[in-house]
Amino acid sequence: MAGLVSPNSPSMSSATLLAISRLCLEFRENLAGTIVDELISTLILVLQSKERQIIQAALSFCRVLLIILNETVLSKYIEQLASSLTIMREENNFTFRSKLKLILQKLVRIFGFDTLRDLFPASFHAQLSYINKMHVRKERRRKGTSTIGRSVITKVDGEDEYVDDNETTFTVRPKLTI
Repeated sequence: MAGLVSPNSPSMSSATLLAISRLCLEFRENLAGTIVDELISTLILVLQSKERQIIQAALSFCRVLLIILNETVLSKYIEQLASSLTIMREENNFTFRSKLKLILQKLVRIFGFDTLRDLFPASFHAQLSYINKMHVRKERRRKGTSTIGRSVITKVDGEDEYVDDNETTFTVRPKLTI
């Protein structure tokens, strides 16, 4: 933990965060309540850093914590985590948008869209609604009820037939080849 407090070396801080995340992943069964409190409070502080290297390691650490902690433990800290993710500097938001998207996807799976919409500011609502829509679509496909929106194209008498889900038939002329 001493590497986190060195102000002159962002590489040492990020290496310490990555090492802590690896240790948490390896020994996830042995994590107690006070250790989890300290880890999440450390994560919240580190996410407010100005160094990109430190923020990248902190987002990786956040992903690890979302994997290893259950919903009841995470529900205690979701407000603090949401506020720290929104406090991240605006210039770093564009750089780490893919990592942030993965974190938001995991949060939507755990807590649901409605809970997160209340916690995050309006600038996140479009991204959260898109992630929720993709999550619902994926669940529909997994259950096998995703026939809505699919179409079948077959050849009928030299013409292409487009069959919609509403059982309406549209006739499309084939392309002319010269």
